[in-house]
Amino acid sequence: MIQSNIPVLDLKPQYESLKIEIQSAINRVLESGQFIMGPDVKLFEQEVARYLGVRHAITVNSGTDALIIGLKALGIGTGDEVITTPFTFLRLRNQLVMSVLNQYLPILILLLSTLIQMQ
Repeated sequence: MIQSNIPVLDLKPQYESLKIEIQSAINRVLESGQFIMGPDVKLFEQEVARYLGVRHAITVNSGTDALIIGLKALGIGTGDEVITTPFTFLRLRNQLVMSVLNQYLPILILLLSTLIQMQ
């Protein structure tokens, strides 16, 4: 197997350019003790909604909750199929399999482009 020295994702340069702003926000939240539903969370939701051009944006505690909300918002329910790749993030696949006592039927497909890239 060939090992690459190219990093998959290097966020350090972006972090360095925003370091003072990020540290200030972290300190503000830690000093206020309002980790959940505090003013910074509300401001963040408003800024995300404005950036996305939508009326509302909500934060959740985990990617799993985000997936549940997304599936429910799409009206996915008992007996519906959700098609995804078997190479997806494990949590997504687990969420599809386990969510709401297996209401959804996950269909794992292997895309032709994925097969070609694997050769």
